[in-house]
Amino acid sequence: PRRVVVGSDKVARFVVAVAQEPGLVAEFARINGEVGILIRDHDATVRYVGITHIVQGRIQTISLIASPDKLTQINRVSR
Repeated sequence: PRRVVVGSDKVARFVVAVAQEPGLVAEFARINGEVGILIRDHDATVRYVGITHIVQGRIQTISLIASPDKLTQINRVSR
C-alpha cells in the first residue's frame, strides 16, 4: 500500500525514523539523475531507496521504495 507523508516536519520525522532503525546505514547516491538515499542493512543489502525531486533548491517529493522485488536490480549493481 502507498503511504503519502505531507509536510516538511512530518517528512523529516519519517525519514529520520526509517534511517534510525537498528542495523541500518544510510548513504547518499545519485539515482536516475536525482539525489537519493540508499539504506542498507548489516550485510550491505539495500532495504530502502529514497529518491528526491528537488525544485528551486527544496525537496518537493521523496519516493521511498521498499519492495524487495523492485530492489533486486539495485542490489545486484550496488555492492
